Amino acid sequence: MKRVHLKAGGFVQGVGYRMFINRVAGELDLSGWVMNMPDGSVEIDAQGPEETIDELIRRARSRGSSDDITAMIIEIEELEIALHLIQNFDPVGIGARNLQGQAFLQVA
Repeated sequence: MKRVHLKAGGFVQGVGYRMFINRVAGELDLSGWVMNMPDGSVEIDAQGPEETIDELIRRARSRGSSDDITAMIIEIEELEIALHLIQNFDPVGIGARNLQGQAFLQVA
């Protein structure tokens, strides 16, 4: 499972970019949201299998001409890797059993 937060800047509002991303995310069966931001950018937050997240990023970058998208910031969270690391803390039993438990785990 992978989660990604994208911020696309440039000529991305008023040209159907947000609707395009929403359609692609639906085709790829991803969960999340896409929104026009006050600064003129479009932000995307999506979660799903690694292969489909990679495809979303590829399509998000390729939409329009090279002049349309002037910046793409990508933040990726590897949810399963983080959960695995926490579950395997030593001593055994200190880690979370699931992602919800991970959110409540505090390490001193």
